[in-house]
Amino acid sequence: MPSNDQIDSSTSSSEESHPTQKKQENLTQSVPKAIKKLTAVEKFFKPIKSKKPQYHIKISSPKKEYIRCKLIRGTKKSIRILNKSSFPNKLGNFEGISPQTLTNWNAMMNYFTENKHVLKEFSSTQNKIPDKEIRSYNLKFCKMFFERLEVREAFMLYIEFLFSDYDCLRLCREFNFQCCRTLRHTQQCGKRWEELKNFILNDMMEEIGFTFEEEKVVVEEVEEREEKEEKVEIIKEVEKVRAESLMCVEIQPKWIQKMMFKEYLIL
Repeated sequence: MPSNDQIDSSTSSSEESHPTQKKQENLTQSVPKAIKKLTAVEKFFKPIKSKKPQYHIKISSPKKEYIRCKLIRGTKKSIRILNKSSFPNKLGNFEGISPQTLTNWNAMMNYFTENKHVLKEFSSTQNKIPDKEIRSYNLKFCKMFFERLEVREAFMLYIEFLFSDYDCLRLCREFNFQCCRTLRHTQQCGKRWEELKNFILNDMMEEIGFTFEEEKVVVEEVEEREEKEEKVEIIKEVEKVRAESLMCVEIQPKWIQKMMFKEYLIL
């Protein structure tokens, strides 16, 4: 039978082990969870006024739906302005027109001129699509809106125009949210806007169901095919001219025939 000393000793050692074990458990529980990587959109801030309590301002990230809606409306507006041949200072909150801004605007104008018959149908201020019943800016609407290649290309050109520069103050006014909590913008702010542009052209469009990379390949293939067809037409035209020249040779004097024959060889 164990002595009282042995019982007391075992009991006390058991009691002493509990605090240590509890400390270890507390340390384990206090280890922070893995920090979630912020998306390009979540790096921005949008102040929201709250009714309760009064004058309290809540800070939150803009929603992707808000950005989609704003950019689709901006694309429509750009088409309407292009149709009027207006100067681009009414679009994008630009205070001055830089050479890059003007280059991007001219690219938009050229594309609109080539595809006016399609794009004008999508420039309505109403939240609707030609021959469609959807009337909101949800994902289903976006898929229908971007269904036409001409609209997607016009959208991409509009985004390039909108991000002609990374003027943080201008972009904050344009999007109505902030890239930082102060007015002292840094290089990090410019990087955030650049990431947002890439997010719009890649992640956002992929979520809707389209990718510009695939379309770029298709466009290049079409352009290559058209270039080959154009070369064939040129060759046919040259052959036609040669044939017409030879037909005239027989009715000309011999010295003229020789001269025309030399020209034919040069061709």
